[in-house]
Amino acid sequence: MHADPDWSGGNFGKYKGLPLKEIDARFAQCVADPSMRSVTAVLRIAREQIESRGDLGKQPYYAAFFAFVALTIFGVSFLFPPELRQKAWLVAGGMVFAFLAFAAGSLSTRRARSMNLQQERAIREKAGLALEQLLLHEFPVKTLTREQRETLDAIKKQRGARNEFARLT
Repeated sequence: MHADPDWSGGNFGKYKGLPLKEIDARFAQCVADPSMRSVTAVLRIAREQIESRGDLGKQPYYAAFFAFVALTIFGVSFLFPPELRQKAWLVAGGMVFAFLAFAAGSLSTRRARSMNLQQERAIREKAGLALEQLLLHEFPVKTLTREQRETLDAIKKQRGARNEFARLT
């Protein structure tokens, strides 16, 4: 399965997911006008589009966490006094319920989750390329906000970039 350029994510959260073709066009507009405003626009577009894909990649981890906690509580509940054992089993039962909810969510959305994760990688890659092209030009650089730095860090992490974006940090 590949990142379908016409897939627009699941439109999770407050941002509308855009197809990759439209994201490419927006990045191209930014690259055509090299300035700090364009840099911040690339970072904003990347952040909004990644956020619109719903962060579904964390669901399996939540399911595994609740399963681990439930098994741990069940395992150590035999060490509790009898009056606490029943309460521990109720808490573990709640954890099992949470595990089942996240596991069901993970299974029912696995195709969308796979597409969204692939598109998130593609968006970060395209944003990195746009930033590289922008930074070939000279313009005054301003301090990035926390959200912009976090987006830039995610792009750098995926790309293994070390000094390519040094002007921005």
